[in-house]
Amino acid sequence: MPVVALVFNGGLIGWVSVIVVQEESLGYLLAGLLPHGVFELPAFIMGEAVALSFGASVMLAVFNKDKRSELLPGLKTSLKYLAVVVALLVVAAIMETYVTPLLLDRLG
Repeated sequence: MPVVALVFNGGLIGWVSVIVVQEESLGYLLAGLLPHGVFELPAFIMGEAVALSFGASVMLAVFNKDKRSELLPGLKTSLKYLAVVVALLVVAAIMETYVTPLLLDRLG
């Protein structure tokens, strides 16, 4: 699922970007995406990487009893990364709420 989510999100951004560039301009698209995208895209990719990593660890533990002892340390590490993801998403949300509309108003 994490790979499907990444591919779907990338495709959706590409599809909407084409429409925005045709109707407005490349500058308008960049002003709408970059302020929050700088924080949101790394958070999304990091979150998906954590999901893949921990999911793979769980699958290995299901089939290999020796790997079960690695689950708790792996979970703790995953939670630390997810805390970073949440922090990045909060910053992205603030940027999208307050900064992006200001930039788009100036260009539009």
